[in-house]
Amino acid sequence: MAEHKSFTTAAAKLDVTLIAVRKAIRHLEQRHAVILFQRTTRRLALTEAGASLYARLRPATEEIGAAFAALGGDLSHRASPTAGSSSATSAKS
Repeated sequence: MAEHKSFTTAAAKLDVTLIAVRKAIRHLEQRHAVILFQRTTRRLALTEAGASLYARLRPATEEIGAAFAALGGDLSHRASPTAGSSSATSAKS
């Protein structure tokens, strides 16, 4: 969202619903008692706290992406949590 300045664009990129993105952001803001985005009817912008958090977390997210890329993986095609367990089960059989 910070990169796109749009919950809608972020939802599409993450392949989740707009409602899921809004709820996740609201949950983060409530849990940490901080407002990350300034919302108006026409605009979405990071607050000072949001910009600070984004600046600190961005290098970590880039490293995570690079780690998956090195494995030949892609974060946009995540396996379901049960996919790994069924593989482990069939490997034991």
